[in-house]
Amino acid sequence: MQHKAVITDLVNSEPNVFQGMNVTEAAFIGGISMVVFLVAGGAVFAATGLWQAILLLAVFGPLVVLYLASAQLAVIKRGRPDGYYGQAIHRWLAARNVVTDKSISRSGGWDIGRRILGFESPFHMPFSSGLPSAATSRKQARPVARRAPFKQTARTTRTEP
Repeated sequence: MQHKAVITDLVNSEPNVFQGMNVTEAAFIGGISMVVFLVAGGAVFAATGLWQAILLLAVFGPLVVLYLASAQLAVIKRGRPDGYYGQAIHRWLAARNVVTDKSISRSGGWDIGRRILGFESPFHMPFSSGLPSAATSRKQARPVARRAPFKQTARTTRTEP
């Protein structure tokens, strides 16, 4: 029996599970429709006294909504990249300060955060103010220890220049 290789062109995208809907979209639509149909089933139960209405509406209502929503999402998502609507909803919520924005959403001028000293070379250091810097104070505080001169023994063959 010959095995076919796994198609790896969609490894980084979320797989479609039902008529073009991925797991996140199906769970979101299914969860919201479940809550709506539980409330509707509770209203029917309160009006008629049939407790079976809660069960029937809570099970079959979300299935119908998922089927219809998948057909509608297929039309809406045509021509868009993977994850487009998840990012669009996140940006919409961030614009209304419901969540924090994870992307760059600022428009306007940008700055590198430092001053341009002039037209000198970037390797040209500005004149110091006469105060010790961190590098010079570190050199003055801890002198460098010198190695002892190299002594040749029977095991070594290297000589010091």
